[in-house]
Amino acid sequence: DDDTEVARTIAKAQIDLGYHTLLLMRARKLPPEPIAYKLLIQACGRCKVTHRASRLMYMLSQDGLAINSEIYTSLITAFSIDGSQPSSLALYQMYEDDNISSLSSSQTSGSNHLLMERHASSSTHSEHSL
Repeated sequence: DDDTEVARTIAKAQIDLGYHTLLLMRARKLPPEPIAYKLLIQACGRCKVTHRASRLMYMLSQDGLAINSEIYTSLITAFSIDGSQPSSLALYQMYEDDNISSLSSSQTSGSNHLLMERHASSSTHSEHSL
């Protein structure tokens, strides 16, 4: 249906706008709010743009914000809507391990970044095949 495709394209553009607004806020050193990340992650799930949700979780941890159960639930829900439950549980475990060990470790952050980038590129690849 053409109307559905147009609505999907507009929704993805709005997610990109929100994502780039967060990037701009970070560049201007404006204090981030966890709720902004949570709501954008939820929107990513509804629009099946899970690679953005993964990137937002990485940004959240880089900003030094606590990742609470509501944000984890939003992430898992985003991947569940997309049909990527194993990926969502793997991300949850990765963040849980990261919170237990240390968020300030540059080696851990670097490896998490690589995992996130791998997931983002695989999500992007599967998204393009739709």
